[in-house]
Amino acid sequence: MYQTKHIPIRSCIGCGVKGPQKDFVKIVRSKHNSVSIKLNNINDKSEGRSVYICRSFDCWTEAKKKGKIDRNIKANLSEKDMLIISEYMANYR
Repeated sequence: MYQTKHIPIRSCIGCGVKGPQKDFVKIVRSKHNSVSIKLNNINDKSEGRSVYICRSFDCWTEAKKKGKIDRNIKANLSEKDMLIISEYMANYR
């Protein structure tokens, strides 16, 4: 018998929907307090605190409005980072 490969399941901090890791955008804060955005995180092994957001503009605005991203990664996103993510998420309206 063949075993199916394990697929990591993550949940969106904006809406709470659970799904495969590849369906989310990952925001990572490293131990040196630098923030990076991983758009295709299938084989990503980034160290540090991270959050996952659906590829949906509504989830992004909900998480941003309630401060869920900053709270969960325990750091503040810069305006530049917010702008980059907002421009990317605007494609998914």
